Amino acid sequence: MATLLSNTLNNGNIISVVEVEVHGGAASYCTRHAVRVVELCPGTTFNRINGRNVVKCYYEGIGFKTMGKRQKRLLQRIESAKEIMSEIAA
Repeated sequence: MATLLSNTLNNGNIISVVEVEVHGGAASYCTRHAVRVVELCPGTTFNRINGRNVVKCYYEGIGFKTMGKRQKRLLQRIESAKEIMSEIAA
């Protein structure tokens, strides 16, 4: 799990772009990752999508990593998430 970008909203909550590995299926050469834009309670970090500190999930996109490197689709999802976050934070 990695927080890629984070910002504080006017109401004090935190909006973050996070990348997490999605479990399920056979572990192989390629792993699925989810990119999410989530609003969190102040002073907390992202653990899971249904955690108590998650106020709302604005975006979720799925992509893949091959041999530890992000594929084009995952990079596109990250860029989309950053755009959505900048619109919400503005």
